[in-house]
Amino acid sequence: MDQITIALEMYKIKYGGYFNDDDDFNGWDTSCNLTSNFLDPNKIIDPANYTLIPEFLSEAPMDPINKPVDWDGLCYMYARRWADANGCDDPDNENGYILGVNDMEGSGRPHPQSPGLGCNIDYSYGPMSDKCLGGGTYEIDCRNFKREFDWVTGR
Repeated sequence: MDQITIALEMYKIKYGGYFNDDDDFNGWDTSCNLTSNFLDPNKIIDPANYTLIPEFLSEAPMDPINKPVDWDGLCYMYARRWADANGCDDPDNENGYILGVNDMEGSGRPHPQSPGLGCNIDYSYGPMSDKCLGGGTYEIDCRNFKREFDWVTGR
């Protein structure tokens, strides 16, 4: 996961932002979709949409098991995060990304080493909070990705 995170930051430095996902699964690029290649340019229809391979990663990292089992499959997930989505207001109006591992075999949710990612979350309710700062509706005004992945990071 560290390799992917470093590659994403290198991509942003060179191209000025994070690349678009190809929407394998409800808005996410996923290694669980066995008909496409996770983070691979061969799956991108528009050649102007550069991806991480082969410029920043030699190949797409995969979950050791990489078994699709609906949303809770044993796989990696990536999505470009829009600056105004789920209460993720960015003062510079920059888009970000979400990189997650659905299931880290036996670790529980969240994994103790997960960096975590949340937008407008009131963490006074704990690390798995679904409460928005100042009120609001979860998944509209705020989102805690630790509730959705065993391990997650992003910007």
